[in-house]
This record gives sequence, C-alpha cells and structure tokens, in this order.
Amino acid sequence: MNVFNAAIKSHEQWKILLKRHIDLGNILDPHEVVNCHACELGKWIYGQGLRFNGLPSFEAVCINHEVFHRAAAEVVRHSNAGDKAKALSLLKPNGVFSQTSSKLVHALKECVSDLAHHIVKDTRNTGKVIDILSSEKANNIYSVAESTTVLDALKYMVDHKIGSLVVYKDKQFLGIFTERGFATNFAYKGTNFLSSPISEVLDSDVVNISAYDSIEEAMTLMTTTHNRHLPVIENDNLIGIVSIGDVIKHIVSEDHVTLLELDSYIYEADSA
Repeated sequence: MNVFNAAIKSHEQWKILLKRHIDLGNILDPHEVVNCHACELGKWIYGQGLRFNGLPSFEAVCINHEVFHRAAAEVVRHSNAGDKAKALSLLKPNGVFSQTSSKLVHALKECVSDLAHHIVKDTRNTGKVIDILSSEKANNIYSVAESTTVLDALKYMVDHKIGSLVVYKDKQFLGIFTERGFATNFAYKGTNFLSSPISEVLDSDVVNISAYDSIEEAMTLMTTTHNRHLPVIENDNLIGIVSIGDVIKHIVSEDHVTLLELDSYIYEADSA
C-alpha cells in the first residue's frame, strides 16, 4: 500500500464511517472532521508534499482534499442535528459528499503521473524499463490464482525468496500481493485472514509503468508513491515486475549516493 492508494482507500471508507454514524446516531465533532491536516494524506500534503506545490495536479489534490473534509463535516452536522434524511442525501451518488469524494480520487490518480514526470524531467539516466526486463531474473513472473489462500501464497514467496506475487483470475491480471501488503493486513486482521483467498487482500489499484518508460521514471514513481514493486503493462498485458532492487542495480554506477538516499527514503516510509 502506498501513500496515494492508501489515501484513496481511506477516503473511500469515510462513506461507510459516516453511514454508520448516521444509522447509530453517534455524535462526531465536525471541527475534527473538517480538519484536512490531521489525516495521513493531509500530513503528507502539508509535509513532504509541499515541495510539489507548484504543480497543478498537486494543487488540485489540496483543493479537493479540503472540499472533501468540508463535505464530510456537513454530513456530520446534519446527522448531529437529527436530520438523517438530509445527511443521507449527501451520501447518495449524486450527493455533494459522493461527488467531492470522486473528484478527490481522480485528483490523486492524476497527481501520481504528474509528480513522476516533474521529478524526472532533468535526470540523466537514459535506460528504459525494458532494459531491466531483459535480464532473466527480472523477466520471471511468479504468480498464483485468485483462489490461493494467503497462507499458501506466503509459503510460495518464502520458497522462491521473492517479495511480491502476481495474482491472476482466468489469465487476467488482478493485482499484486507484497510483503508489505501482508504486514498491513496482519496488523489489522491478525491471523484470521490467512485462510482467505488472496484476491481479498491484494492491491488491485496498483500503480504501473510501461516497458519503454525510463528507469528514472520508475525510480521516481517508487519514491513518490512509496511503492517497492511496479507492474510493467503493455497493451493491457502484464509483461514483468520491477523492484527497487532492480532499479538500483541498473543505475547505481551513475549516481551511487542518490540511489542510497532513495532506498533509505522508501524503507523509512515503509516502516513509518
């Protein structure tokens, strides 16, 4: 789970939280709900993200994020006042809350690509992702079916000494399952999910890259999204997976210091 996907999922879950709040008649503090600085996305925006404040897509995220929290607070105020009908109307597909939520998700997805192109525009490395895939190891795709249990998938990863697995359903790429994805689910679900199908815990909204994108762009995507694995998609087909280790090996000779900082940055984000 990376900072953008985590933000998308957490803000989509707000609708469930607000619906429960309305149904149970609980009282929430609208002043806390409207605070767009307190959530993880807000902390990133007003922390590390500030260096991108000149980008239109980043600006769109900031604006839509603030509007989203104001809409959520409006739902809370109507619910607290006992006007459940008005509160629920805001959550409907054409309601103000649902519309602002959709706009925020769209802005977040646009921002991922924009950040990558912004950072790599002046970089030096001219290698392409396909150069990584040309190596025998990087070209191996370890995969399982969507019905495989989480426990069996973990055993498979241990046996093959790999950090990610591709998940397919009827030969269609569903997403990837990673060590970090396992750790995140374990932290919230304990051992209960080990017998679940892996399709229930994989990241289906993973950021991907093209074989002919630059290695620098792959590096930047990993940096900005705190994602250590990137699926490589061509013509809607998965042709490989690149990891942070693959990227480092291919450009370490050009800028050793920068790459050490990159690797440290990603691992620090993973442990945060």
